[in-house]
Amino acid sequence: MTTNENTFKFHILDELLPIIDDTSRVLVKEGEGNYVAGVEHDGKFFAMFASEQYDVANVYASEMQKALDERFAPIVVVEDDEPIDDKSTQYYTIDELLPILDGTARPYAETVANIYVVGIEHKGELYPMHTVATAGEADETVADLNKTLERHFAPIDEEEALEEAKLLEGFSFVPSRGMTYLTVNKRNRLYLHGDIKTQLGIDVKKAKMRVLLAFNPVLQAFAIVKPTSKAVTDEMRAAGYFVSKRRDITCAKLFREFNLDQYEGQTFYADTASLSGNVVIFRR
Repeated sequence: MTTNENTFKFHILDELLPIIDDTSRVLVKEGEGNYVAGVEHDGKFFAMFASEQYDVANVYASEMQKALDERFAPIVVVEDDEPIDDKSTQYYTIDELLPILDGTARPYAETVANIYVVGIEHKGELYPMHTVATAGEADETVADLNKTLERHFAPIDEEEALEEAKLLEGFSFVPSRGMTYLTVNKRNRLYLHGDIKTQLGIDVKKAKMRVLLAFNPVLQAFAIVKPTSKAVTDEMRAAGYFVSKRRDITCAKLFREFNLDQYEGQTFYADTASLSGNVVIFRR
């Protein structure tokens, strides 16, 4: 039996959680020229993702099954037989926390069962943000969070700022013609600007080119990765998007996952690149 992608209404996980349970399972169905991954519950199939490549759809399905297993896992009981506080299951983003934090906030990492929970401690309250598998990953995440907090709450040295501004009086800055940057636009689109052929290897005059796109909510930075990068994993390949001749990338799922609408109209400049040019990081 084949599945026509056009006959489905596609869903996100938040829509399905209220109506599914631990009996639900993730499937990949063969469609007309594509493969559709989704959740089956009580005999009904809820489509969530489609790809022309089975491997890509299967990677998505595997990650979604992990999410369901974690969501419906049995409640962990501590040594005194008291259930873990329900607040520990609520995770936060850096954008949610910054308005309520101050310069005393500090990152933390702790072990829960077989994973590491990383977050921010502020005035005696713990705000979990990420789960990672190893101590090394926990240390790296803590370091990234610490840099974000230091940048956000760094005191402004008014004397230094005035001195630097005075030194720059009379100078005019002309943007580099080849500087590559991206802007966040409406309708789930990112637009690329500048010399993207030289810096990113993207030639929009030819057929649509596929790139791997990622976002780091802690650093508030985008990464564009060429599929030829030796660092690419199967999970990364599932994050492939096409660059149109208009230099825009439509990425609705990425927008929903990280609420990128909040950055609408903002510009992210090419800041760091690998020696091979296969990985480019864009920051504000």
